[in-house]
Amino acid sequence: MVGKNHSDQAWALLLGMVFWVLSGYGATASAQSWKDNGPEKEITIVDSAGRKITLPQPLERIAGLQTSACNAFSLLQLEDRVVGVTEYLGGDPKMYPRLKDKPNVGSVYTPNYEILAQENPQVVFMGTAAVNLDPAVAKLGIMGVAVAAFDFQPMKGRDAYEREAYYDRELIQLGRMTGKEERARAFVRWKTNILDMIRHRTRGIEKKRVLGINSVSQILNKNSFTIWSGKRIIELAGGLDVTDELVAQDVSGEWILEENPEVVIVSSYWLKEGLGFDVSDPGRVAEVYRKVVRNSVISQTRAYETGDVYLFGYYGVASGGQTVLGALYLAKRLYPSLFFDVDPKAFHAAYFQKWLNIEYQGLWFYP
Repeated sequence: MVGKNHSDQAWALLLGMVFWVLSGYGATASAQSWKDNGPEKEITIVDSAGRKITLPQPLERIAGLQTSACNAFSLLQLEDRVVGVTEYLGGDPKMYPRLKDKPNVGSVYTPNYEILAQENPQVVFMGTAAVNLDPAVAKLGIMGVAVAAFDFQPMKGRDAYEREAYYDRELIQLGRMTGKEERARAFVRWKTNILDMIRHRTRGIEKKRVLGINSVSQILNKNSFTIWSGKRIIELAGGLDVTDELVAQDVSGEWILEENPEVVIVSSYWLKEGLGFDVSDPGRVAEVYRKVVRNSVISQTRAYETGDVYLFGYYGVASGGQTVLGALYLAKRLYPSLFFDVDPKAFHAAYFQKWLNIEYQGLWFYP
């Protein structure tokens, strides 16, 4: 009997270790650790640029140089700890009412080091692009301020779902650093359930060919076309991205006409174009839309002929954890019969109310 008990205990221990590794806790331990110095605690992490950094605990003074970081702060209800926000929040400030009056610390391209020195955050969050990251690390390091490189965007992966998982890991890691892991995981579950619903409903269908163009201002002011942000939501919506393996780059009008997409979606970044949180009257976006579809290239596409050219507000439906919303709006337009019972605005309202703790408003996808 004694030998059997020891055997059972050994099996239990082995199974527990297997569960620990498979569930991801083993990977977490390798990327982060705690150091207890009596009343002072630290956490060591590996950020998304592969840099090992040590941060104090608790984190009480944080700053973000990109909109996606500030969005993540709001999702995890960290606004009271924020001492600096990106200048880009000024483009649609009412969407972040508890951040809009925080000190403006510039952007990933031009950090305001003077303000950062005054506010003295424990850590500044910014993206992983080395061209921006390396000089910021050098300058902020002299000031004794840590830099954590997280995109808080679905940036890396072989397909849209892997890129979403990349974002999810970053948000959960921010949650661990700030004591908000449970809320981060809850948001990821909420988002994933919606994406799974879209994926299930569009499985096995003949997918529509979609082109995502960046952006309204580029088309109207330069008559040029770049593929980028639309790629984030096309596959998630069950569409077929006509740009396939192409990365963010300019494309010619001739190339667009050769591809002749069934659907065209165009990103918008500015309130003046009629999309965003602080917008209630569709008159402006309707005027902008008429100009976009009269473009000499877009007006020759199949998408124009069938009325399937759409504008979307990037900062509300395609940035960071909001790609799920863009996917819903687009899926409803691509396959209305498959999503007859789905109201994207209802999900958008739930996102604002449950996760950003604000009431839903604005115009985000047109028409």
